[in-house]
Amino acid sequence: MSAPRIAHLLQVYERDRAAVVVQPQRIRDTVAHLLPFFGQLTVAEITRSAVLEYAQMRQATGLKSPTVRRELVSLRAALRMAWRDGLIDRVPPLPMPAHSNRRERVLSRDEVRALLAATAPRPRLHAFLRLLIATCGRVSAVCELTWAAVDLHERVIDLRSRHPLAQRMKRRAVVPITSELAAYLAAYRDAPEVHRGRGRRPVPGARVVGLSVSSARQQLKTAALQAGVQGVTPHVIRHSVATHMLAEGVELTMVSKMLGHASVAITADVYGHLKPAQLAPAAEVLGRWAG
Repeated sequence: MSAPRIAHLLQVYERDRAAVVVQPQRIRDTVAHLLPFFGQLTVAEITRSAVLEYAQMRQATGLKSPTVRRELVSLRAALRMAWRDGLIDRVPPLPMPAHSNRRERVLSRDEVRALLAATAPRPRLHAFLRLLIATCGRVSAVCELTWAAVDLHERVIDLRSRHPLAQRMKRRAVVPITSELAAYLAAYRDAPEVHRGRGRRPVPGARVVGLSVSSARQQLKTAALQAGVQGVTPHVIRHSVATHMLAEGVELTMVSKMLGHASVAITADVYGHLKPAQLAPAAEVLGRWAG
């Protein structure tokens, strides 16, 4: 019996994973990138030099190291699944690109104020930005947030997903908000030009922001260019918020909870070098920082 081609192993892996993951298109896209290079090879032909050649080829197109790592991790997962199923007798070692040591962009307070001013004429984008700052949320969590998950009386926002496969997704947090933000959200909720409800409040299941992830990213990029602020993405804002909280002395464990990390070790790995001390509550720091 001839050795199976990697194309077959990747296709089996894609069918298996696409049925159970939250974002099956990501699996399909990854396999589509791997197939042209590895598809016709057998396990015996996956050498260290071949893997390094693939990584160099992908990085030459402008792809960042973490993305190439994710693709190779998927290849390794497909090989491990094939080994467990008895389709191959070994899993070859795959050298991974080094983690990037590039320092992530951290926005200053003045830059954030410039962004807030630039988005003010666009109520939905302005609300998205303020929620992104105030909750440390991921872009998908803020875009998916519904009014049912916003308690303006208790001043709490529940960013947790209601998706049936939520347990497979990155964790999200239940976070406090300041009284100032609660008042802003109440006025935003009742503005007919925002939710187009002819003066009526939106239903609880309605989304707060009303922007898709792609639209929010693009509109934020446009507003940043207008404000003269370079290198702005939703992730940069999330990272900046966390960095400023730690710089102002918020305890690492508290920041970890705000970020929705699965463990404080993840937070420490990224931000531990800032050596925070326990001072003011995180919500109040965020309120002052975005103020």
